[in-house]
Amino acid sequence: MVKEVEGNVATYSRLQGGDDSIKKIVTVLKVTKISNWIPPAKWLNKMDHGQIMSNTFGRPVVSLLLESCGTFLPSALGPQEHDPVLGAVFLLHVNGNHWVLPDFTAVDGLKPIPPVLASGKTTSQKTQGWKAHHKKELALYNKELKSQNKKK
Repeated sequence: MVKEVEGNVATYSRLQGGDDSIKKIVTVLKVTKISNWIPPAKWLNKMDHGQIMSNTFGRPVVSLLLESCGTFLPSALGPQEHDPVLGAVFLLHVNGNHWVLPDFTAVDGLKPIPPVLASGKTTSQKTQGWKAHHKKELALYNKELKSQNKKK
């Protein structure tokens, strides 16, 4: 992820609110040794890393928090129909300091994806390709949300 940020500083600087934010994110991502205990200050505890993760892994990243939910789509590479790994990576924020990979049950073969978090200035054709590819999953989320609001 550090290589992704350092290779695209101008882009992430615009997305993350300036060079100081980028420096802070890179500092948090760097650890001396994986085998060492990593302090909470180095944990990924916000959605600040969502776009970076999405571009690094080349697939959508869905952040699920109590406060908000959102989807980050890769902006560098579009979905490739021949790629078997097109599904989103779902990350659930737990206890304010941990991310876990939740196990979702698909509805009619689909897993709902919350709205895309993206800046209009940086929305690329690649991002639009991902939106089109996951159109049904995005629609399912909106349908479920409307259904929940009617129950209230």
